[in-house]
Amino acid sequence: MRFRICSLLFVFVFSSAVFSLKGDKFDTIAQKVRMAKGKKVIICSPNGKKEGSIPPSQAMSQLKRGMTIKFLPGDYGSEEILLNANSIIVEGEPGKYCGVALKLTGKKCVVRNLCNYRSIYAPNGITIVDSIIGHIKSRTENDRAKVRSVLYNSVIGCIGVYCYFRSKNEMAIKNCVFVGGDGIGYYSYGLISADSNTTVSFEKCILSTSGSVFSVFNGYSCGVRGGGRPAKLILKDCFIYGGKGLGTSRSQKSTIGYDSKTQTKIAHDLRSLKKMTKVSISGKTKVKKPEFEGTIDDIKKVRTKRSRSDYSCYTFPPKCFTLKEDSPGKKMGLGLCSVNKEGYPAPPEEVAKK
Repeated sequence: MRFRICSLLFVFVFSSAVFSLKGDKFDTIAQKVRMAKGKKVIICSPNGKKEGSIPPSQAMSQLKRGMTIKFLPGDYGSEEILLNANSIIVEGEPGKYCGVALKLTGKKCVVRNLCNYRSIYAPNGITIVDSIIGHIKSRTENDRAKVRSVLYNSVIGCIGVYCYFRSKNEMAIKNCVFVGGDGIGYYSYGLISADSNTTVSFEKCILSTSGSVFSVFNGYSCGVRGGGRPAKLILKDCFIYGGKGLGTSRSQKSTIGYDSKTQTKIAHDLRSLKKMTKVSISGKTKVKKPEFEGTIDDIKKVRTKRSRSDYSCYTFPPKCFTLKEDSPGKKMGLGLCSVNKEGYPAPPEEVAKK
């Protein structure tokens, strides 16, 4: 019976996961994800030596449809861990460092309470709630796929949304903070990279970086030159700031300013961003640099002595993702909507412990 309830939950989550999600739908999905229970819980630790846990290699072989896999805090190395099962729950502990690179090939999967400084690759879509993720990659793996994802109350370094020519990839995002390139995650182009035939919507989000915010590859599908409709960006009640511009584009048809040194076209304001690709702007969306309680610059001061290419070595000072009380956007409810006493994204039951 528990498994059946869990399965029905995932059907509900993903039947609702369209880019035009309304605010109350996000809240309902988040509540369902927070309360979901798998038919079995597998506890995983980096070496499997913690009491009651097993190593990742053993966990991968035991994981089946409808189960929960919980990653205990620690560094799991840079090698990607493949989780190949449908309707699974992946979870961690709010605010506790968990360096694990994941590939979820199953359908109707969710991630919650995971403080993962590395990456998640979800070719069949994903729902992520109350988490910190370094990099999220969503890419269709065939020419007819339709992929949908939902991100809620989470801190994200950067995302890549890609798809083949005749497929569709949609991602709906609410109450998230994007700070890639400033201490969390790694990206080559922008916080948000999108191919043709993709739709990415943001509601009450903060997107801030010293680099570029959006990187649009119109006329490209999974890196291959071709056709398709322009990427669509939907921005409602968001603050956006890019030290090097709001967006870049490879589109040959773009009419915005051209940077001859980088061979990339650049948008420096919302008006020129609209000329780059299809953009819908509503509410109080504006170009504004947020003021966090902690500073993102502090992240770089606490780096370990690992390789500079290993971006998982960052740790986060408390409250570096929550807005100051007098910061613009605070009264609008921008950014994280549920945080624990350290200022990390967490479910309401953790918030109640403040």
